[in-house]
Amino acid sequence: MLDALKKTATPDRDNFSINLNFFGLIDKSFYNHYGVYPWVDSPKPHSDYIIEGQTVNVNGKVSFGKPSKSDRAFFTKEKGSWTAGIGNTPVGKGFGFGGGVPVYVSGMQYGDKEIKDSKGNLIQKYARGWDSLNGIDDGKTVLGFNSSSEKWMIASQQDKEEGMTLDSIRNFMIELGYDNIIAFDGGSSATLIENGDVIVSPAEFKDNQMPTGATLSVPKK
Repeated sequence: MLDALKKTATPDRDNFSINLNFFGLIDKSFYNHYGVYPWVDSPKPHSDYIIEGQTVNVNGKVSFGKPSKSDRAFFTKEKGSWTAGIGNTPVGKGFGFGGGVPVYVSGMQYGDKEIKDSKGNLIQKYARGWDSLNGIDDGKTVLGFNSSSEKWMIASQQDKEEGMTLDSIRNFMIELGYDNIIAFDGGSSATLIENGDVIVSPAEFKDNQMPTGATLSVPKK
């Protein structure tokens, strides 16, 4: 993954690359077989894995990945604007990628449990996988988009190093006006590359297995 993402950098722009989807081995559970097949020492093809969440190309066709469970989240770009949604990445409409944990989507906050206000109105929904990303030293890859300013924000944290909880990152991004926020595969999968330099590094066996990543680039100032 690292070598592939480094190749996406262009010298005339500032480039920031991250990992994306959650994934598992075909006919095997990644976590149930932890320590057996996952400890690979060379890159493996996408065909070896079930990639949770579809990546859809600019022509609206699925490039790779599988339909995700209905509680996963996606980013999609339709008619020139990015937005986050719940479920499978829309096909036939534009570029997009999915398979993430919803953090703030369609005006709804997500967290480790459902919360209602004093009037019984739902103000926070439960997000599967939240607990595994909410520790202060859990690796994280969180991507936010501000629909008003059309700016992106990346929050990336090295696994096993003290940082912020996912709750804190969510609240911080919302306060700054980011209204589309998704967390992607964390733990030892967390990855961030800035202009070819690895800032947040995944475990070696994860680097050899991670199926998808994304590069955000902006003109140099």
